Amino acid sequence: MLLQENKLTAKFDGIAEIEDLKTVKGEDSEGNIADIVISRTSEIKLVDKKTGITLSTNNIPYGSTIFIENGQELKKGDVVCQWDPYNGVI
Repeated sequence: MLLQENKLTAKFDGIAEIEDLKTVKGEDSEGNIADIVISRTSEIKLVDKKTGITLSTNNIPYGSTIFIENGQELKKGDVVCQWDPYNGVI
């Protein structure tokens, strides 16, 4: 995964394996309905479809908007989640 200032994107093609994810429905910055992450220990693994080898592991930040589901196939460059870099969620 590629961690940028305000979003997490897939660095490889693979299958998303998400652990300990809890979300609530909320609104994103544009006012659209979105899934907001409310668990502090969420983790996403990107797993190679053919070999089952974990390609990358990242935490999913508390308060971020998540765009994917567990088991979803991702392509390189897909946005996994996004957050407001200026909103200091503690």
